[in-house]
Amino acid sequence: MNAPYLKEIPSFMTELPNLQTLDLRKSPVVSLTNDFWKMQQLRHLFLSRCGEVLQGRGTVMSNLQTLSFVHVSVASFSPSRGTTLFPNVKKLAVYGGNLYGCNKLERLRTLKIVGNIYKAIQPKILPSCLTKLTLRNTRLRQDSVDTLGRLPNLLILKLFDDSLSTYDGILVFGKRSFLQLQVLHFVELGFSLSGWCVESGALQSLQNLLFRGCRHLSSIPDELKHVTTLRHVKTMWCSDTLAEDISRKLGKDVDFSISAWVGKQEYFEIVCVDPPLGRGRDSAGAGDGDGHSEASVRAMTTGAVRPARGRRRGSSAVKPVRGPRRRESSMWAMAGVTE
Repeated sequence: MNAPYLKEIPSFMTELPNLQTLDLRKSPVVSLTNDFWKMQQLRHLFLSRCGEVLQGRGTVMSNLQTLSFVHVSVASFSPSRGTTLFPNVKKLAVYGGNLYGCNKLERLRTLKIVGNIYKAIQPKILPSCLTKLTLRNTRLRQDSVDTLGRLPNLLILKLFDDSLSTYDGILVFGKRSFLQLQVLHFVELGFSLSGWCVESGALQSLQNLLFRGCRHLSSIPDELKHVTTLRHVKTMWCSDTLAEDISRKLGKDVDFSISAWVGKQEYFEIVCVDPPLGRGRDSAGAGDGDGHSEASVRAMTTGAVRPARGRRRGSSAVKPVRGPRRRESSMWAMAGVTE
């Protein structure tokens, strides 16, 4: 629904007994009033930035699985209230940094947070069942990153804009952290990511790695050379130095493609025809239900890479392509440059 002056959900909608999906992202609804709780069959609710959540007497939205967005920093909603109002929610997107009570959302699989998290993320504040986490403008400190690294089931992590606030722009993934992580995106991080350190044993399940608009990052950690599961790496609108460093460290060892938007506005694609023996082709684990199902994660990690003619097994071909590509490969569409 595109209604730019709509502040509340219209009463006639609450009388639709079988309505399951309501998309109000183009309407500035600011509150969920008492009539909203009549919509007991509702499963997916998309809002632009709702602030006020008023609970009907004794009412629980037990069928609601997706709730996006609600504003938790200035509103009457908080994840702790969500455990009683929406106990079965699987996907949650919030503005603001109040995460108290998230760990009680036992079915939560996908979480998106936009806005400053003023306090460090404490251990056990996020549910252990979380599989996908997207952060934007959260300004996470290093201690919060360490906490995220201990989430046992996290498969996908996407960091956008000012999501980091580490010392001197150096991000550290500690020893044996992010053990189950398969997809990692760094997008438009600017000065907040000028260096990246990966300690031994971290990222041992990583398969897809994306850098987009990280212009101040010039190299990748040497430890990535020991991540045998890494299959695909991509850079977009990053420095020439970063693309060259990735090519030098990974280009001849892993079955992957690299596309880098470099200074001369060319795309360079480095394609390895076949991986060396010993590189596994096992399918990825289950996805997170938000564009990364088990099938789509498997497709990302086993998607065919177009071989270069006349190249020996395990060799690389470097192909400059003039101008920006009009569309991305299906592999990276599934990997999700988007949030």
